[in-house]
Amino acid sequence: MRVWGWGVIKENIHIFDRMMQVLQIIRDNKIVITSDLVSVFGMSKRTAQRYMSQLEQLGYVRSLPSEFGYEKRYFLTDKTKEIFGVQG
Repeated sequence: MRVWGWGVIKENIHIFDRMMQVLQIIRDNKIVITSDLVSVFGMSKRTAQRYMSQLEQLGYVRSLPSEFGYEKRYFLTDKTKEIFGVQG
């Protein structure tokens, strides 16, 4: 059985909190690209991409290619809209 120390637990809580904030940003703006997250949170572009990839794999967001091919556009899924009580 693996025993986690407080540092690991604290880091996981921080990541969970940040991902919830990311979802709230999408909820409030309907659509985001990774550059938006870099601007809002001051995280690296790679970190923003990793967060969005993980959220997409878990079914909380979906993506569409950018109109210009630079960055994906991210939207909330019905699963996430239900959690936040978003209509439509």
